Amino acid sequence: MPEDFHMKETNMRSFFASAALLATVASTATAQVTPSSSLGPDGGALPGQTTVLNFNNCASPSILGITITGGACQTTSVSGQYAQPWQSSSGGGYYTTMGPSAIVIDFSTWLSNNAFNKVLSVSLYWGSIDSYQSLQVLDGSDNVLATIMGGSIPPANGNQVNPSSNRRANLAFAGTTQDDFRKLKFVSSQPAFEFDDVAIEGVSRGTVVPEPATVTLLASALGMLGLFGARRKRNSTQA
Repeated sequence: MPEDFHMKETNMRSFFASAALLATVASTATAQVTPSSSLGPDGGALPGQTTVLNFNNCASPSILGITITGGACQTTSVSGQYAQPWQSSSGGGYYTTMGPSAIVIDFSTWLSNNAFNKVLSVSLYWGSIDSYQSLQVLDGSDNVLATIMGGSIPPANGNQVNPSSNRRANLAFAGTTQDDFRKLKFVSSQPAFEFDDVAIEGVSRGTVVPEPATVTLLASALGMLGLFGARRKRNSTQA
């Protein structure tokens, strides 16, 4: 098909996938988490984020304070069990559930060690997305702050080499979720949930993060000051 039509079709798929993600999270009464996704191959961490887990060669995590419970690191694919996410940014290894099970990544100690009191966003490369997978955002007491269902990201058919089913999923946090986030939970009722290259955008203690309403108010105030200054200058010129 013509290239421009293909680009429009791809952009529309991304738009509807993001809209479906947003609807899923909003329905759980957790509008403080805004999800989005981008088609593979993976471009890595988003602006402002730092990759904290890449599983290269399945070496033990070098980031102190991050613990992983459940699942296993793999460097190859096994038919019917698990598959390497298509063209991840780092390659060399990935993490997966083993059969119907769950994985929990706990960032609590790492956040404390780095004096992060807020997390603005988290992203990861989600491989061969399927309808039986779900990604949960948890606080330190394992309360679920948001749930992203694999089925909300079409086509969600587990295709291992389709850009539409291999995506970087980003979760943008607002309000109290920025303060409460501590863990990610990967749940799969069938083999398997595979992911790679987890990235975080944190804010250190003492850094002030303005709320969106504050930013809007400040922009309006600056606009009014600019208009007032322009009127004064015009009046002075006329005088």
